[in-house]
Amino acid sequence: MNNRTCSFSGCLRSAKSRGLCNGHYTQKYRGVELKPIREPDSQTRFWARVTKTESCWEWNGPKTSGGYAQFSFQGRHEYVHRLAYEWMIGDIGDGMFLDHICHNRACVNPSHLRPVTNKQNAEHRQNAQRNNQGSGVRGVYWHESSKKWRGMLRHNGKLIGIGVFQTIAEAEAAIQAKRRELFTHSDHDSITH
Repeated sequence: MNNRTCSFSGCLRSAKSRGLCNGHYTQKYRGVELKPIREPDSQTRFWARVTKTESCWEWNGPKTSGGYAQFSFQGRHEYVHRLAYEWMIGDIGDGMFLDHICHNRACVNPSHLRPVTNKQNAEHRQNAQRNNQGSGVRGVYWHESSKKWRGMLRHNGKLIGIGVFQTIAEAEAAIQAKRRELFTHSDHDSITH
């Protein structure tokens, strides 16, 4: 990783080629007098990539395959939802994550974000895991030996079996009841379907 800054006086951008940042190197290559590079401030650049709706504030810049986005800010890459929260609400806290209450990873609306522990963030998951090919319901798996649906969840690092059931609906109801009992941040389980 390159920790050197551009050799042009006052420029704090990373040096890329011949001791200059990309912008100053381009100026030198074109044979023009080197001048300071004016960039819009970080927040102006950031908010220009956000579309605000009545609900989510959608990030329109590039995203990772997982749906998260990063933004170059003060020489480092930061997650966009964390920057929006810190700028508009305040400190997130050491070791804390931001939970997207809306389940939209591209949303930067601070009212849709809440600081949580890793455990609480995992509790608020919405869908079944990718390896759950059978039921499509979070925590409900096909139990081959009994030929029934099995309810299971993880809490405080322990796998807890809820039981086996004739139907997916019965297993789902049992697993939701157990999550309401044990979890503090499984908001969608508190809603009756």
